[in-house]
Amino acid sequence: LYMKYMKNSFLFSKISLGLVLISISLVGWKVNGSLLFVALLLLGLIKFLGALIYVLTGKVPFGNYRNVIFILFLGAVVGFIVFDLPSIYLFKIWVYQADIPNPFSNFLIYSVQALGWGVFLIVFYDSYKLIHLTLDRNFHTIGPVSHYKTLSEKTFSFLGFLGVFIFLFSIALAITGLRYTWWPPTLAALGTWFILENIEFRKNGKTLLFSTSKGHIAPLLSIFIGSIGLGLIFEYFNIISPKQHWIYYGLPFQNLHIAGVPLFLLFSWVWMYIIFLSIYGIIYKKDNLWK
Repeated sequence: LYMKYMKNSFLFSKISLGLVLISISLVGWKVNGSLLFVALLLLGLIKFLGALIYVLTGKVPFGNYRNVIFILFLGAVVGFIVFDLPSIYLFKIWVYQADIPNPFSNFLIYSVQALGWGVFLIVFYDSYKLIHLTLDRNFHTIGPVSHYKTLSEKTFSFLGFLGVFIFLFSIALAITGLRYTWWPPTLAALGTWFILENIEFRKNGKTLLFSTSKGHIAPLLSIFIGSIGLGLIFEYFNIISPKQHWIYYGLPFQNLHIAGVPLFLLFSWVWMYIIFLSIYGIIYKKDNLWK
């Protein structure tokens, strides 16, 4: 009983600490705008989400600090290569300012702050896992799951080739001058997803698209819920903050918004979830994300 009491007290303290950090960071971000409060928000989310996952599963996300450090560096590399480089310098759809340098304006400082992408990878994973666990816990399985293999290896090979074509086409559009607009980077994200789907299917036979094709929509629904929730928090407070740490160009349908945050921008967070989690799934194939 004593051990159970200590365990529950420890979990309660982690959840409470997470909520306190989240509250302080949101107030500080709104009033002061310092990047420190953005980092504090990410830390609070990790504490809060991780503790809730432990309550539901009895397991700590990522297991040990060695895995956490690897995830941080993995996220930093993926964020730099897949998101920042093409988005800032090729497609020109966002740029950093205030306390965040663009990659080649001050690479030393950027390389340290790029670890923030790694922290986002942890938050994406934790939020996805928590939402997915909650859906499965309350509704068992979402969608009429089929036990038959609905997509073949040839299908994913075709997706891989199609993804390469779409990705190269998006680059060609940008090189020929179609920048500061939304649809070339959207094509690039779609192509990247298709490429990752092929790789992930070959590595472990399970992907987001494969799971969805069997009628199991809980993974996709979890991504959409997480994208709207996190996207609304980070984009809203970036807008109302005294310092806007990142700005976007060429967003369509800006008259459609929630609290001033364009709906298109919120749904664009889906691409970050999918790409980060797909790469994670390729490396950590034993962690079945898409079940």
